[in-house]
Amino acid sequence: KRSHNAPINLEIETIAAGYIRQIKTIQPHGPYNLTAWSWGGHILFEMALQLEKMGEKLSFLAFLDCLGPDYLEDKATMQFILESEKTLLREFIAASSNKGEEIDDVEQLWSRTLEILTANPALVTEVRPLIMEQAPALPDYDGITAEELVQFLNTARIHSRASSPYVP
Repeated sequence: KRSHNAPINLEIETIAAGYIRQIKTIQPHGPYNLTAWSWGGHILFEMALQLEKMGEKLSFLAFLDCLGPDYLEDKATMQFILESEKTLLREFIAASSNKGEEIDDVEQLWSRTLEILTANPALVTEVRPLIMEQAPALPDYDGITAEELVQFLNTARIHSRASSPYVP
């Protein structure tokens, strides 16, 4: 069983297929009315492609404030590996810079980061503005816990990583 705090490498196609499975548990067949906001546009576009390949009907697609598929055109595809995660944590949380060096597993690194944040509420307050760069519509911003902070940060990073190589 993997921790929900450590980021994983996913593709847009995989994320879209997961959402389609969820939708089909509620509504097995189209026509479907689908709406996406912001980064979700990449997923919605891929969902539409997959649904059409399945022979399903789409009656409505709405893209609200979405970026085009080439918005990350000049960025290299990032992978979640131990060294890139340690670098991120050095930049993101100064208090973790020396406390994670002995760790040799990405999931342990993020568990340790969560321990550091949980033990230091002032650090959570300091780090909150950084998460707003990744999730500006985050609900209950002032009440976000250390665990939620790590989860939202990694969700945003998973989405960005999945979008970088995506070509519809």
